[in-house]
Amino acid sequence: LEKAGQLRWVVSYLPTGPAFILSMHTYKVVLSYLIKTDHHAFVHCLKTWQPSLYSTHDMIQEVQQRRSTLKPPAKQSGVEASDPYTSLSLALATLYEHEQQYARALKLYLELNRSDVFDFIQRHSLFDAVADKVMAFMDLNRDRTLQLLVDNVDRLPVEHVISQLEGNSGYEHLYLDRLFKTDAKRGAAYHNRQVELYAEHEPECLLMFLRSSENINWKAALQICRAKSMIREQVFVMGRMGDTHNALKLIMTKLGDVKEAVRFIMEHHDDDLFDLLIELCLKSANLISDLLEHLASVEGAMRTIDPLVLIHKIPSGIKIPGLRDKLVKIVHNNSLTKVLKDGCRDVLQKDLVALERDLFTGHAQAIKVKPAARCMSCNDTLKPRQGQYEKSANVLMFHCGHAYHIGCYQQQVSMMLTAKVRPMDIKGIERFDVRDFLASYGVKSACLHCSTLKKLKPKKSPTSPAFESRTFQD
Repeated sequence: LEKAGQLRWVVSYLPTGPAFILSMHTYKVVLSYLIKTDHHAFVHCLKTWQPSLYSTHDMIQEVQQRRSTLKPPAKQSGVEASDPYTSLSLALATLYEHEQQYARALKLYLELNRSDVFDFIQRHSLFDAVADKVMAFMDLNRDRTLQLLVDNVDRLPVEHVISQLEGNSGYEHLYLDRLFKTDAKRGAAYHNRQVELYAEHEPECLLMFLRSSENINWKAALQICRAKSMIREQVFVMGRMGDTHNALKLIMTKLGDVKEAVRFIMEHHDDDLFDLLIELCLKSANLISDLLEHLASVEGAMRTIDPLVLIHKIPSGIKIPGLRDKLVKIVHNNSLTKVLKDGCRDVLQKDLVALERDLFTGHAQAIKVKPAARCMSCNDTLKPRQGQYEKSANVLMFHCGHAYHIGCYQQQVSMMLTAKVRPMDIKGIERFDVRDFLASYGVKSACLHCSTLKKLKPKKSPTSPAFESRTFQD
């Protein structure tokens, strides 16, 4: 078959195991024939046959010898092996991979500009081999290289990658941008550098980056934004630096956008800036018209700008387009706002009355006293046993469920106030001075047991039902 030139027709019928295989010499003869006649079939066999079917070492020598007689093409396709030299180079890379000579195989893949080199790297975890060839991989396929670098930051440190990309700000920006969107903390040390890169390569994304990062030198960022004449970015940075007045002036002088100015004021929760906004708008009839238009909207009616203040400050004789219609809308929307506020107030008052009724009902409810209930001070039964000295016929019962003999309660309070003796801690929880505790609640008596369990520091308020006592006579 080899002499007749028909050997290639039996290639697909050769057994490749594992149940039955031929001798290694047979497979070597077939591969040697394909090297000379059909490079595509030769590469296909190397990729599909098990390396144990033939001697990879012998085939490497044969491919190298055959490849040395060919001339490299002027331009390699980078996708498919179409010429003999490229096909044999791909075959040699496959044989190197079988021999676990990954460095040589990787070099050939890069020379061939093969995009499947990334699968090769992932397959054999050759991330260390990428560390010194980042630029070459970026030139080959930027998207897959960036994904490889970002997914393996532990193996390919950020500082090492940046050192490889120095001199190519475009690649540096793409890498840091992908890293920031994946994990902002990983590249926090380079956020100041990213401000420059965004301003140069993606100025439309700089504002988003400034809003998202917390690791920026705002003074340096402001200088970059000024150099690039980026107004909205300057406004944001000045706001972060606390220079809100100048930021508002920049909005009105450079952008002339009243809605943008109002949004800026609301973001910073500084109502004093509304006075500055009115002063800035009074310099132009168009700005006054825009501000009145904003106040005429329902959203503007809910703001803190008093329309009367603005109207009184408008210079006499100035012509404002559509003034009458805007004033009518302002009056209507403010009336609507007043109705809404009154409705909300009525609802809150009804809720308050209902809650007070529930509170009163709770205060009026009886307190259940168990027959075996004991005094929290002396641990004796609340009702003295027959023949036992009666400490007190009266009992203090609290809504928390604890009770005291009045005599025991007064004795313990007297001890804590007069002798200034503080009870022992319960399970390491600090107890209160009863004097401060009672004063804080504005009550004459409180459960001393509950006052020791949690450190409450409320403001003076009406009597709390949880600590209010009731006196029972036996």
